[in-house]
Amino acid sequence: MYISWLEERIKEREEEVEELEQEISKLREELNELERKYKERKRALEEGVERLKREAEAVKLAFESHGLSLEEGVEVLRGVGDLLKERKELEERIAELKREALEWEERVKQMRLSASQLEGGGRRVKRPSQA
Repeated sequence: MYISWLEERIKEREEEVEELEQEISKLREELNELERKYKERKRALEEGVERLKREAEAVKLAFESHGLSLEEGVEVLRGVGDLLKERKELEERIAELKREALEWEERVKQMRLSASQLEGGGRRVKRPSQA
């Protein structure tokens, strides 16, 4: 009886060990996949950093070809950005003023028409002061 119990326990432990080995195998596969993704992303990041460094150097050389330091060139670009923003705001204001001018022109036309109609109506009907 004791031996059969021990054999049963051994069998249970062997099954547990097998399950653990399978779990370890799955975890190793997951680890390998994570390592692969990490290396891929690290490589992509390094390539991106290198590309940005090359682009920064090209920009620096472009500024220097115009007699500007990198800092001066960046300041010029900031100024251009501000000017573009101001230009857009001014264009919007001009469009608004044009719309307003059209509205005023229409009002003036209406007022002239009303005045013309009043003058025309006054000729047909005598005013009480003229009677």
